[in-house]
Amino acid sequence: MAFGVNSVLNMGIGALFASHASIQTTGNNISNVNTPGYSRQAVVLQAKYGINYYPGQVGQGVETKEVIRYFDAFIEKSYLSKFSSASSYHSQYNELRYVENLFNESNVNGLSSALTSMFTAWNKLSQQADNSATREALLAAAGSLTNTIKSADDTLKTLEEQINVKIRNDVDSANQLMREIAALNNQIASSYNPGRNNPNSLMDLRDEKVRELAAIIDVSVEDNGPSAY
Repeated sequence: MAFGVNSVLNMGIGALFASHASIQTTGNNISNVNTPGYSRQAVVLQAKYGINYYPGQVGQGVETKEVIRYFDAFIEKSYLSKFSSASSYHSQYNELRYVENLFNESNVNGLSSALTSMFTAWNKLSQQADNSATREALLAAAGSLTNTIKSADDTLKTLEEQINVKIRNDVDSANQLMREIAALNNQIASSYNPGRNNPNSLMDLRDEKVRELAAIIDVSVEDNGPSAY
C-alpha cells in the first residue's frame, strides 16, 4: 500500500469521526443528567490495524469500537432486593396505619372506651342489682359496644375490599410490565452486535421497567445475554 497525502487525510477523517462520536456521547450524557433510569455512556476507542511496511508496521489511526454504558449488575441486583423490601414495608405501613387508627386506645369513642364503659356498668350493676337506672346504663353500654364492634368490622371489611382491588391492579400492572420487558428483550437481541453495537437505550428502558416491577413484587434478575432472550 502506498502512502501519501490521501492516506494522511483519511487518517485525519477517521480521527475526526472518533472525536465527534466521543463529543456526541458526552453531550448526550449531559443532556440526560436528570433523566430517570439513564446510564452514563462512553465511547471505546481503538487503534486501527497497522499495515506491514518498511521498516515495520505503520499505524492507520483510530476508530470507535463501541459505545458502552456504565452499569454495575451487582449494585443493580442489590438495589432491586432492597427496593422490593422497602416497597413491601411501605405498603404494610399504609394499611396498618388505618387499622391502628381504628383501634386507637386514645380514642374516647373507640373500642377500648366502649369496653371500659360496659365493664364499669357491670360493676355498678353488681352493687345495685335492683336499680333500674343501673340496668338501663348497662344496656346502653352493651349497645354502644356492639355498635362500635360492628362499625370496626364494617371498616375492616371495606379495607379488605380496597386491598383486594389494589392487589388485582398490581397483578395487572406486573403482568403488563413483564410483557413489556419480554418485548424489550426481543428488541435488544435483534439489535445487539457484540463488540460493535450495544442497544444502551433499550437496556436502560428495560432496567427501568424491572425497577417498576420490583416495586410490586420481589424481583431477581439473571442476565444471560441476548442469545438467551
